[in-house]
Amino acid sequence: MTTRLTFDGGWRATVTDDPLHITPRFGHSVDIAHFANVMERERFLADTFGS
Repeated sequence: MTTRLTFDGGWRATVTDDPLHITPRFGHSVDIAHFANVMERERFLADTFGS
């Protein structure tokens, strides 16, 4: 499966693999993380081990 995306400013991306299991969030950058807000981030960090 190939998907072509076009963004403002002439930016383009081609996706050639399975969809992500996490929904990216767009702002000044693209964030791909297991959390969507501060509370989820703190819960995620509390469940992690090590550095």
